Amino acid sequence: MAFLISCSQTSPGHEEVELPDINFEKSPITYVRPTGEIINPADEHAKDVSSPFLCLVNTLANEGEEWAYNTEKYSLEIPDEYLDDPNLETRDIVFRIAAQNAHLRESADDHEGGGIVRFARCKLPDSPAIIVAVEKKLGEFDQDSWMYAEVKDKDTNEKQFMGDWVYMCTAVIDHFWCDRPNVPDPYNDSGCTYSHSTCTTYSWVYVDDGGGGGGGIGAGSGDGDPCAACNPDGAGICTNQESGGVPQSCAIDFNISVITNPCQLAELLEEDGFFKSYMLSLVNEANTKNRETGWTFYKDGNGNPHYQYHQGPVGGEDMYFNSPHSVDGAMHQHYNFPGALSVFSTTDLEALYGMYNAGGINNLGTFTYGLVTFFGTRYMLAVDDEQAVINFLTTKFSTQAQVDSFSGLYTFLLDNYADIYGKVVGEQLAFLEMIEGSGFKFFEANPNFTSWTAKRLHSNGTTIVNDNCN
Repeated sequence: MAFLISCSQTSPGHEEVELPDINFEKSPITYVRPTGEIINPADEHAKDVSSPFLCLVNTLANEGEEWAYNTEKYSLEIPDEYLDDPNLETRDIVFRIAAQNAHLRESADDHEGGGIVRFARCKLPDSPAIIVAVEKKLGEFDQDSWMYAEVKDKDTNEKQFMGDWVYMCTAVIDHFWCDRPNVPDPYNDSGCTYSHSTCTTYSWVYVDDGGGGGGGIGAGSGDGDPCAACNPDGAGICTNQESGGVPQSCAIDFNISVITNPCQLAELLEEDGFFKSYMLSLVNEANTKNRETGWTFYKDGNGNPHYQYHQGPVGGEDMYFNSPHSVDGAMHQHYNFPGALSVFSTTDLEALYGMYNAGGINNLGTFTYGLVTFFGTRYMLAVDDEQAVINFLTTKFSTQAQVDSFSGLYTFLLDNYADIYGKVVGEQLAFLEMIEGSGFKFFEANPNFTSWTAKRLHSNGTTIVNDNCN
């Protein structure tokens, strides 16, 4: 795993990547009732478009309607120049748009739940430019927009301000088969099988401010930041007085003075829905991708987190992190390739030195470095002693001779300990021995990333123990 960091700072002459102009054409759609009745509603605006890319857009229906969500199908016309790459893969992607007060509209059996106002299941090329362009299109909320949805009670789409996209993983049922006829529910019968695909979910969450004003993603009326008027109720949780005291997740401030050691930082991350969602997405990709993938993240001037996706070549053992921003953290996955490690590799640490040396880290003291692997491991490095970390990185990775020396010893320990203790335990022992005295704090997460436990090597050199923070 090699991160090749390109950390050029944004300048006045910096040019933004041009997004494609994607045309959404409404297409005919067929509904199938639970009774088996087929409905094909006439729509004078619908037309067939020959395109392999589409979105099924589901909007929360008005109260009293037969369906909880109304569904529309849109074929996507994407300019040819954005489809020239012969290695471009197609992905199933879900965009979900949620609102705090939409919970007032939901019944127990409403699809998706969680205050979802609209969600779109899309089949798209795996291109960041195309995905962002579709994201912006789906984010149109003006009353005159084709995407406008009337949401009653206290929730109205035209009264909104500030939101952000959260990336998660979900399973989508494609189709199913039953060995026996007339089986009503394939999920509760052993005679049925079903296939599913995984997809990335983008959730854009907004909070109504109760006033008038414009729509669309970004600032509208109000203060602009839903956390600006919050009183902290704990790590990452605020009570927004403008939304009637509804608790909501707010961006974690990694530079607040309360952080005095990496264990406190880990506790904050346990409450950070953004961070957990991105780590969970990598768990899925470690098991389904044939390339390394990862994220970097940073905070803007308002404290809002921004995540950028990165991926390496198909079948490769490395990945490039090219970010125009200095970052507050990075995370990546090791998929199942020959020689893949269940822990951080030499090149992972070399890349961390590269980020630091290039000025690509905003604050080394609160920087986090996450890893998930095909082997089920979930790790994070945080900084316990900043000066010790600087000394470790600069004396181990600043020259090729230093890197080769570190790698040679590390490879020897990895091979020997894996033979004695098994792959996962042996490789963890080898890594902990290599970072002894480095100033890093090594954490292991539970499967849902709701708890991080610090680990260290016992003085006997063969036992891993919990490492209490000072």
